[in-house]
Amino acid sequence: MRHRFNTEIALLAVVLSGCSAPEEDRRTTSNDPLLQAIEKEVAAEHSNIDLQGYARFYWRESGDYVNGRYIEATGVYSSYLGRAGEAYWVEPSEVPYIDDGGCMVFNVRYHVPSEALVDASCNFEA
Repeated sequence: MRHRFNTEIALLAVVLSGCSAPEEDRRTTSNDPLLQAIEKEVAAEHSNIDLQGYARFYWRESGDYVNGRYIEATGVYSSYLGRAGEAYWVEPSEVPYIDDGGCMVFNVRYHVPSEALVDASCNFEA
């Protein structure tokens, strides 16, 4: 009986070791100082963009840049994205791609060493 009990505990430990929080929860970065700095710049230069209405995805580009894609999570795209008002670090391959989208999709590029917003514009607008 004791042998069976130990086997069941060992099996349970193996199963549970593969469990973790949902991927979205692991990537949520509400208190990241770098993202707060980027978003402060975006808000200062683009007061028409309400960051709380967007799911915000960030990824590092080779070198000293961080890119971001903000996708309005309260409209058409809300069904398959992160939550409005949340920011996420993602891999480049995980960045949601939306063809066009206007200002429902907002792209940013930030140069980390100079703490400068290099680009911030609606999707496919110069």
